[in-house]
Amino acid sequence: MKNIPKNNRLVLFLLLIFLISVVVTLSNLGWDKSFIGDDYGINYHFPDKTIKFYYYTWDRFYAPGKLAVTGILGFLWGNFIFVLFKLGFNAIFIERLVYSLFFSISGLGSFFLLNVLLRKYSNITNKNAIYLGAFTGSLLYMFNHFTMYIMSFPLGPYHLSYVLLPLVLALFIYNLQIKTSFCSILIFLITFLFLLNGNPSNTFSIGFFLLAYFLTFIHQIKRSPTNPVFFFTVFLLLVLLLCSYIYLPIIGVKSGLYKSFFTQNLKVSFGFNSIRTSFLNLFRLAGLNVWPNYPYYHLYTSNGFFIFLGYLIPIFAIASLFIRDGEKIKIFFGLVSIIALFFAKGVHPPFPKLFLFISSKIHYFGMYRAVYHKFVFYIVLAYSILIGFFVSQFFCLLKKYYGKARYIVLLVPLMILLYNKPFFTQSVVKRDYLTVIPEEYKKLEDVMKEDLTDFKILSLPSAFGGRKLLLKWNDNLYNGAHPDKFFLNNSVLDSYWFIAYRLIPGTCWGDIKFESNINSVFNYTRILNIKYIFLHKDFVDRYDFKIGGGLKILNGKLRAKIIESILRQQTGVKLIKDSKYYALYKLSNFYFLPHIYPSAFTTAVYGNSSLTQTLPTITRLFQWIKDAQLGLTQTLPTITFRKINPTRYEVKVENAASPFFLVFSESYHPKWKAYVKTENENWETRSGKRETGDEKWEIIAEYPKVHVKEAKHEMTFTPEDVVYLFKKPLPEKYHLLVNGYANAWFIDPNEIGKQNFTITLYFWPQS
Repeated sequence: MKNIPKNNRLVLFLLLIFLISVVVTLSNLGWDKSFIGDDYGINYHFPDKTIKFYYYTWDRFYAPGKLAVTGILGFLWGNFIFVLFKLGFNAIFIERLVYSLFFSISGLGSFFLLNVLLRKYSNITNKNAIYLGAFTGSLLYMFNHFTMYIMSFPLGPYHLSYVLLPLVLALFIYNLQIKTSFCSILIFLITFLFLLNGNPSNTFSIGFFLLAYFLTFIHQIKRSPTNPVFFFTVFLLLVLLLCSYIYLPIIGVKSGLYKSFFTQNLKVSFGFNSIRTSFLNLFRLAGLNVWPNYPYYHLYTSNGFFIFLGYLIPIFAIASLFIRDGEKIKIFFGLVSIIALFFAKGVHPPFPKLFLFISSKIHYFGMYRAVYHKFVFYIVLAYSILIGFFVSQFFCLLKKYYGKARYIVLLVPLMILLYNKPFFTQSVVKRDYLTVIPEEYKKLEDVMKEDLTDFKILSLPSAFGGRKLLLKWNDNLYNGAHPDKFFLNNSVLDSYWFIAYRLIPGTCWGDIKFESNINSVFNYTRILNIKYIFLHKDFVDRYDFKIGGGLKILNGKLRAKIIESILRQQTGVKLIKDSKYYALYKLSNFYFLPHIYPSAFTTAVYGNSSLTQTLPTITRLFQWIKDAQLGLTQTLPTITFRKINPTRYEVKVENAASPFFLVFSESYHPKWKAYVKTENENWETRSGKRETGDEKWEIIAEYPKVHVKEAKHEMTFTPEDVVYLFKKPLPEKYHLLVNGYANAWFIDPNEIGKQNFTITLYFWPQS
């Protein structure tokens, strides 16, 4: 370091952070497999479809649809990935870029933060000492037991809370105590907006953390050559303005991000999530509830040398408290670590009753039920700051009294790297999440492009909880969120949600009772708007869930064979695509009702029970709907509908002579509104041309037995729909929950005053 010019030493440390980030990324991910699975991984391969989750407050892919206002929290993150995709980068490159950015940005943020704190709160003037301390703290923030866990999964927006915390704090301090300018506020704002893309509960706690810093150091802030009033005023105005797309829809549906109050189930959750978060484990930043699932568990619990290192590193951090200089900031972060230790340990001693008392008295504390995940990163942050101070201050003390012996402090960053050996030995990333997507799946979207109508697809066999699949792809495994919606580019309903035979988590995969009676599904396909059945032949036969499950027999091949044998014999079911991984079947119109249709019969099942509970009772409606399709529809009007986007549908009604129900096979929500238009109005088509309401739409399908025509769909984003904030919909008394889950409106043409009119179905929070 002595031979390196002073101006280049900063660059050296920054380059080291980048280099280590790249090395760790390639060591764990390699370059030949996709890093997919868990909740987000598959999204990297379909950013053009994922982006729709952030632009619409209704998730049409999650059949039969659901409110998705919290999905737009990830708006900036989703657009960032989408821009990389549009620039021509493939998924494998983007995965690795994002993975390396996790380490480099969290490291650079920590480096910047420690530089600010050391220069502001200590008397150190030696740049070598400052840079070395900042670099050491950065290494600890990049590599520790918590990041060892969260980096085992494909990265999603929820990782942003941890990545951006040091940078947000550094910019916060910079604006309050060093320099306030519109430029510095803007940089802080942009960083904070990305932080808002992260876990909402973490965002709340980070907000309280920043407030705690402000109140603790308010006297120093008042003496700083800055303008805190200007900073807070501009920042709050801009953040409220730029985040209105998140919070206005939430207010519009009167929905909170969290509704968890203290319950017995929450108490049990605290116990499970803190089962290994004892004080001694947390002291060395360990304590994950599923820690034994990971290959490095024995290294840190059986190897004496690594156990010693694990405790030595935080001891160095605590030792900084005994070095005079910068006491107040060190005490602040020492208290942060103690408070975080208390909450992260959950129901463990000491003071378990105090923890339960506090958690029962704080409303919405249920958002922090995974206590290790929610609080340990504050311990990591505090340790990183304290160990950075220790290295810098100890370096200066050694230089003052022992000269060249000061370089002994280099052992501290080397110890951090050594202790985090799994990062450099391909031991962090779960091997289940590195896979190769078969070409057969990539070609599925081309098959579905031939059908331009609006429909849903049933996926079989059922996934655990309706959301997670375990698929065997040659020598690879897919272990993650339901991918079929991306492969098929359509709404996919997993059979788990409407199985007549109640399944329980322990048996819902291995039990073949439902598969043996799969023909009962055809009693429901009409009201669920199901047109295709997608059968997985690649479901695994067994899987070891280890902690929390153990080895489970799943009978994937057996279940697929049973379903396949029944479907091949079922009248009106046609096999249209077959491979060793899956089979795709199309249902005849006898088993299918369009997404929107008129009904003159009281075929509705009213109530607010869940779909799983009510669908078995709908079997009796089978004959009624069958009769309707056989021609008993003389009182029904003819309707033509088209989808503008997932939150807006246009329906033309012709020759409505008597009242009828307009059924919309999407999950019931009171904010779905129906707006009647009796005069000609203009709307935008995909081509950009204007057409009037009385002109013909391009018809792509007809269902004469139910008096429905389907027009070509637009699928365009329509920001001009803000006008629906001021339009008057049909009274809510005419909006009904039907078929156990869907929307319907009672339409009386006598009240409207015309037999021909247009109805817009619109999800109001979108506006």
